[in-house]
Amino acid sequence: MGRQARYDAQGALQHVISRGLNREAIFRDPEDYDDLLSRLRFLSRETGMKIHAWSFMPNHFHLLTETGTTPLATFMRRALTGYSLHFNEKYDRVGYLFQGRYKSRLAGSEDYCRTLFAYVNKNPLKHGVVKSITELDCYPWCGHREIVHPRMGDLSCFGKACSLFLSKDAYLKELNHDTQLSDGELSVSGGFNHSRSTKDHPKSLDMVISNTASGHNVSVAALRGRGRTSNLSRAREDFLAEAVHVHGFTITEAAAFLGIALPSASAALARCVSRTDRTTSAV
Repeated sequence: MGRQARYDAQGALQHVISRGLNREAIFRDPEDYDDLLSRLRFLSRETGMKIHAWSFMPNHFHLLTETGTTPLATFMRRALTGYSLHFNEKYDRVGYLFQGRYKSRLAGSEDYCRTLFAYVNKNPLKHGVVKSITELDCYPWCGHREIVHPRMGDLSCFGKACSLFLSKDAYLKELNHDTQLSDGELSVSGGFNHSRSTKDHPKSLDMVISNTASGHNVSVAALRGRGRTSNLSRAREDFLAEAVHVHGFTITEAAAFLGIALPSASAALARCVSRTDRTTSAV
């Protein structure tokens, strides 16, 4: 089976995870952490990729990225390939360092993004790398420290924290929530869950199709009808991409809502992803 295409338009917010092969260490000393951080800083400036939250643990790392003028795939390939070559040369090893390609998932709603921002920044505490919030405040390889002690030279965590939470106290309150992450699904104890039934989604499919219709200057009825003009086809593709990749609906839910067969919906979604990939690669 081929690998699933990534939806990566400019401005897309994505949660990125990369692990060491067989869960082995990808950082062995402080210089290793600093080396990858320096690469991310450099590539962030060069490509316009924003890294809003980040945390490095001994055998994996998390990022919350916002795509700039360069696709996430290109950004990650340059960062991980360069770091792997450095690591292998330094420790006289051969072979792959990372377990396959990185994993990524779009962060759609603002509520989900707030939760994800806090989750990524407190990951060292979740995995026992630090034992308390006080220790996390001083942990040097995590975006949380920049929020508590803002300084020049780190990534862009502080600015995003201000826009998402409005205050440090609101961010710290979110940090205290019990969050769990499994296979791309982020759940919050006592409340928000990104993977819910259609009627509970933070943005309904009625709202998604209304916005899509307005953006393409067509009617909702035409979008859900049998017309086959190029503009309607493009609008249906964009509706499916937003519903599935941004707001977390299943392709089955979106296809049923649109009134088309599942194979047709899957093909339309693939065309949209391919079109987006060509656009971002040409920038």
